Amino acid sequence: MLGLSTAASVRVSNELGAGHPRVAKFSVLVVNGTSILISIVFSTIILIFRVGLSKLFTSDAEVIDAVSNMNMFPLLAISVFLNGIQPILSGVAIGSGWQGLVTYVNLATYYIIGLPIGCGLGFKTNLGVAVTKATNRLKRSVNEENLELIVDV
Repeated sequence: MLGLSTAASVRVSNELGAGHPRVAKFSVLVVNGTSILISIVFSTIILIFRVGLSKLFTSDAEVIDAVSNMNMFPLLAISVFLNGIQPILSGVAIGSGWQGLVTYVNLATYYIIGLPIGCGLGFKTNLGVAVTKATNRLKRSVNEENLELIVDV
């Protein structure tokens, strides 16, 4: 999406600089349509193949079951969709000469809106993340490492 963002920025700035605002508007529509289509495809892949995607990153059946049964995959799909559109809109705004505005919007959305929402979702809600299972696995791993150190000495 960052490549499309850069392309949109260059295309819009070139067309506006050449005095073709209708072509710039058409370019914005095409790149936004393309990014929405790509984002929908990847969001759908995430929702359909959540078990297969889990298996790409781990071979532990317990972890695969825990991750695949979580209700966080819809949240991931929404995030992928929105993160596919945001760079395109920023690129268009930059190509239109609104670099300063883009800076403030990005700072506000990431740090004033996104960070508190992420902290709230991560620490204050129960979205099906198996914290106790992860804690038990971590403690077991530490105990096994300590036993190996004692045996090696």
